[in-house]
Amino acid sequence: MEKQKAMMEKRKAKQAEKENGNSRFKISLEELLPFSMEKRNKYSFELLEEIEHNEIPVYVLKSKAESPGEKYWEGQYLIHKDTYDLLRIEISPSENPKYVKKFDIKMDFAVLPDGYFVVKQVKTWINARMFLKRIRMISTQEYSDYEVLDLP
Repeated sequence: MEKQKAMMEKRKAKQAEKENGNSRFKISLEELLPFSMEKRNKYSFELLEEIEHNEIPVYVLKSKAESPGEKYWEGQYLIHKDTYDLLRIEISPSENPKYVKKFDIKMDFAVLPDGYFVVKQVKTWINARMFLKRIRMISTQEYSDYEVLDLP
């Protein structure tokens, strides 16, 4: 009886997690970026080059996880040369999850005139095997008409 009660509690907790948006498939921007103080020592960084991106001078920075794993993302970051604003990331997991052959993300960002950091576009490429089916998908989301809300 106690075993079944524990299983029910576990199921309820999982359901509550999904309802609250804490699904294991939800990824925040903070999880994708290696720049926080806690994460920096888990990556090696290399300045690849200085180029122009949309007529803006940028640094191209490359990150590589010191110990590959599903939770570490590595790739390239385009950083505005003068303001150090992040303009683009092109990343993938340092080690693909089981059943995933390819999982790449490209995100473009902008800084609005009032200094708000926003996502302009997200493009994902996925090639995975789920059950008996292979899934190949490219998804593009475009964001515009930003509205800054006064939140408490």
